[in-house]
Amino acid sequence: MQGTVDISRIFTSNSTSILGFFQQAGLGYYIPLYQREYSWDTENIDQLLEDILNGLENIVDENADVGRQTSPDQQIHFMGTIILVTEKEPIKNIKPLDQRALPTRVDNVIDGQQRLSTIALLSCQLYKEIYELQQRLSDTDSSKDAKEAAQTYLENLKDLFSVDIKRGSPQRKPVIIRASVDQWTLDGNDDNYKSPVSSYLASFIRAINTNEAPNFPPVRGRSLVQRNLKKMSEFLSSEKTSLPSGPKVLKAIDAGKITELELWSYPREALLNRIRQIEDNTNSLSDEDRHLSKLVRLFAVCDYLLNRCCFTVIKPESDVRAFDMFQSLNATGTPLTAYETFKPLVVNYVESSGASFQNSNSDRHLKSVDDLLSSETKASAKSKITNDFLTAFALAQSGFKLSKQFSTQRRWLCNSYENKCRSDSGKEEFLQHMGELAIYWREVVQFEPSKKSYVLESLPVQDQDKKVSTVCLLYLRDANHRMALTVLSRFYSKVLHERDSNENILGSVQEFISALKVTTAFYTIWRSSLSNSGLDDVYRDLLAKEICWEKGNERLTAKFLSEYFQGKLAERGIGNRVDWLNKAKSFLRYDESKVVCKFSLFVTAEDTIPDPDCPGLMKEGLPGSTPEYLTPEKWNSPELSTIEHIAPQKNQSSNDLSQWDDSLYEDDNYQRIGNLTLLPVDVNSSLSNKGWIEKFIYYQHLSQKDPDRLAELTSQAQERGINLSDQAIKLLTNSSHNSHILPIVELGSEKAWDKELVEKRSERICSILWERLYSWLSVS
Repeated sequence: MQGTVDISRIFTSNSTSILGFFQQAGLGYYIPLYQREYSWDTENIDQLLEDILNGLENIVDENADVGRQTSPDQQIHFMGTIILVTEKEPIKNIKPLDQRALPTRVDNVIDGQQRLSTIALLSCQLYKEIYELQQRLSDTDSSKDAKEAAQTYLENLKDLFSVDIKRGSPQRKPVIIRASVDQWTLDGNDDNYKSPVSSYLASFIRAINTNEAPNFPPVRGRSLVQRNLKKMSEFLSSEKTSLPSGPKVLKAIDAGKITELELWSYPREALLNRIRQIEDNTNSLSDEDRHLSKLVRLFAVCDYLLNRCCFTVIKPESDVRAFDMFQSLNATGTPLTAYETFKPLVVNYVESSGASFQNSNSDRHLKSVDDLLSSETKASAKSKITNDFLTAFALAQSGFKLSKQFSTQRRWLCNSYENKCRSDSGKEEFLQHMGELAIYWREVVQFEPSKKSYVLESLPVQDQDKKVSTVCLLYLRDANHRMALTVLSRFYSKVLHERDSNENILGSVQEFISALKVTTAFYTIWRSSLSNSGLDDVYRDLLAKEICWEKGNERLTAKFLSEYFQGKLAERGIGNRVDWLNKAKSFLRYDESKVVCKFSLFVTAEDTIPDPDCPGLMKEGLPGSTPEYLTPEKWNSPELSTIEHIAPQKNQSSNDLSQWDDSLYEDDNYQRIGNLTLLPVDVNSSLSNKGWIEKFIYYQHLSQKDPDRLAELTSQAQERGINLSDQAIKLLTNSSHNSHILPIVELGSEKAWDKELVEKRSERICSILWERLYSWLSVS
């Protein structure tokens, strides 16, 4: 037929791995002048790193459901579409130009420069971490194997951040540069690269182009690129990272989830055996073993990034076609979320049965979700709330650990609705659960004290319960303890059911309050004596095996929750007062969890009085012996907003009035709960690194109600040679009376605030904390 358009001539497309994309000989990428500057921020970097982490977990984690439900070929991560146009006249269009340094081919980046630039930066950090670990290994057979495998990765990683033009010094040049500000140069210095990304790549290439140990460019500074590099470096090197360990990668090899050929080209028995020994001796690892385990972990990261992450590359024949395609792919400038692609499926299903979706129950349920997600207008914020919501919903619905990857989220939503919910009523219940979670999210998770006083303000609840439940919620939220909030959503669903039907609403509300207090007590008891490790698994198992929507409501009671949590505490050796106290009195520290310390100080400040037998310590008082502390007003009050180290964090002064017990600074004892109190932020800043006598005078002012007595205290301070400035006096007189300071003041200025007292105070605070929290945890 005459006039038929040959589409294949207009553009070509193909899919390729990251390594395949970058490993094209002599190819450099050029960002045209009209493109925006590098702008990926912390949220984008966090998402990229989390995608890598989730992908690895799906492969190596024996409990990862997504991994079990997909074949190895599906265990890839699609990183989007890259639109490129080959530069046909590089000598004319590449500016500034050193013709001698032009790569063999130059592709203009129409769409995808943020991703390409970020991957180049990440590959530099991978190179650095692998190189440094490689250099620390000995010459044993297993270490030689690891060194050789590392060298292969180093050579491959070079191709992700540099292009080898086979001439010049150095022969490798930054793989991506920006028009107008960067210039590929044959022998020139790195000043020819002025954009933040290309400048760093040039410095990195220069560092490794030496026969000596490379002096890698430092990762510091406040620029966007430097902040992103720091985030990447911490992700790859931190001991606290969630990346799978060497032994965990080994298990994946043994289970056939990943092959040795993928990780290091051919079988390496010596290296495998060494990793098995690491697995068997996790409590007593040598430096060599630690380096090997970290190196194998980085091999897994590299393999996933280079070989399992991929692009679809579209190459239009002209810039005009490229822009048409770019605009059609980014018509709104805001990427669709998994939920937005799921909702049309629901509409289609409802209307295919002959019903109208509008004003249907399904529509009503999804409107609650729409109201929640549409509250955010910025793309990044909308993506975050959608990810958080869907992650929580998957847990509440089936106990499923849903990643933040778009494809995984969409697959789970569609599979759950279409296949798991086979009846019309089942599908409607699924949407009802989703809608109820959205209502809980708006009413509880997003509760704003500035808009209403209490989270349960409109429900039939006693004032005291309203206050305490609101503080518990604010505490869990400030601690970013989303898993606990997801568990509590199941209890709130009963409130919503009975609020709509107006039946037994009081009982369901009291059950929710009990569950909230049980969860708050459990979390605090755990985190005051143990790290976060394993905590999320407790909640996930609870939902998956006992109380998710798919398991029903039979065990959805505060009593069962109490028994379950008490059992988990017992398993971790902190199920009774004695065992917990032995750990908590030294573990409950500012540097472990500021929010847990703040909550513990609040709990133990209310209805406690000075102990006359032990100056400096408090003891249980009668109900009403102090003002209330567990109120949302107090929790958010500037009067109690900061945690004060009584012995300061830095013992710097040589002034006799500022001397502190040196033993408080051994093992960072000054961080323990016994050395902490609550102060107004301005007073805390004013106290800074002052000595005990000066701080004692400040505390006296804070604990004093009588204005005449305040004047006397100021005179006494002057007699001691301490002159309070007008500003300091104003700060103190404007501060409210704080009864929790009274026990500290009872110590007196002549006695020392030392390690022994801090230890006693830590134990006393923990003892009172246990008694009060355990009464919450125990539900009859």
